[in-house]
Amino acid sequence: PGQRALAQLARVIPSLRQPVISRLPGLDDAAVLAAGALPTHSLEEAAARAVQAAELAKAGRTRSQILDALRQTPWDWSAGPLATEDAETTAELQRAVAALRPEQRRVRGLYSGGTLSQEATRMLPGSGHKIIDLGDDEFTQGRAHPMIDPRTRNEYIAATGADPQVGVLLLDVVLGIGSHADPAAALLPALAAARAAAKDRTLVACAAVVGTDADPQPRHQQVAKLREAGVLVFSSHARMVRAVAEALCAQER
Repeated sequence: PGQRALAQLARVIPSLRQPVISRLPGLDDAAVLAAGALPTHSLEEAAARAVQAAELAKAGRTRSQILDALRQTPWDWSAGPLATEDAETTAELQRAVAALRPEQRRVRGLYSGGTLSQEATRMLPGSGHKIIDLGDDEFTQGRAHPMIDPRTRNEYIAATGADPQVGVLLLDVVLGIGSHADPAAALLPALAAARAAAKDRTLVACAAVVGTDADPQPRHQQVAKLREAGVLVFSSHARMVRAVAEALCAQER
């Protein structure tokens, strides 16, 4: 959204009884605050802040009191609800990135949707990385969306192994009604092809699985299939990207 959309929101927000938690990429935090909303910087933060707001509302806080309380408590990644879930995965990622060749400092993100691909683009520091939204119109002309038909993304995954500068591959696996019946299994042959193309180079594959065990493709089953194939699965997309960025930065020091 741009300034025009924010101005429209600013006219509506004061009439709401509920606090507004926002994730509006590209807009200045001060402008979002002035519109009456709380800015956040990842989907995970937005979700966690919404839960905090609901808890404060149950305690009898008013809308303005809730927003004041959230503004006065900066988001702390180390204290979030998922803070301890990725410790082992992060350590494994750091070891894998440390073992990459010096020229393998590029990240390739192959996403089935634009929301998470934009989040990755904004969170990854440095240059030379390539994040592709394969759900964009450019890739879906005459073809089903990659959440349904993974063939286009699989082609890109398989081709990634031939790039000697790519060390880390980022993937989203989106569950739910309408998505592929088994998205994890559908991408694994392409990942195997990418690793074969890389030959004696390591390709570190990381994934964020978006969904729950209540989805038609239970999350724990999808996670298990990916991990069995050597994919590093993180508790949230933002934590995955942060961990990759930190691991790469550590190698530059």
